[in-house]
Amino acid sequence: MEVPGIGVIPADAVQEMIRTLGTTVTRALVDWHTGTILETGAATYRPTAAIRRHVLLRDQHCRFPGCERPAKFCDVDHVIPWPQGPTQPANLQCLCRHHHRAKHETRWQVTMTADGTSTWTSPSGREYTTHPGTLDVTADVHVTVGATVESDSLDADGAGQHPEPAD
Repeated sequence: MEVPGIGVIPADAVQEMIRTLGTTVTRALVDWHTGTILETGAATYRPTAAIRRHVLLRDQHCRFPGCERPAKFCDVDHVIPWPQGPTQPANLQCLCRHHHRAKHETRWQVTMTADGTSTWTSPSGREYTTHPGTLDVTADVHVTVGATVESDSLDADGAGQHPEPAD
């Protein structure tokens, strides 16, 4: 393993650090010119905290057609089931628990492109496309301490409705 600014660390030293510190090592594909992380992956079923944050920030909401449940209340689900599909952002999407179950217990099918665009196919064959959320980085942010948000559209648990696309 090579660490920038330090050099190559022998494999036995890395293994000893993992055992001693209780840490894990994952790979990251980095653009040599810009330093931008292009891809990270984990060799386990559960995404790392960094991968989970990446998917939550990218998706921002449940990716089932018509559902706007915030990502922070969603499961991070493999599009292609693990271990056939990797635990990396290009194979993970946010699904609320309701639609996570629907994906696994009904005949809904989903595919996803590397940019996070999902195409859902209903049991009757109709296709729906969902896109990752967008961040408005130019918006003014105003924070009021102690403010509450009220909404008539939320039910008792704050989940809101879980609309099913019409077939």
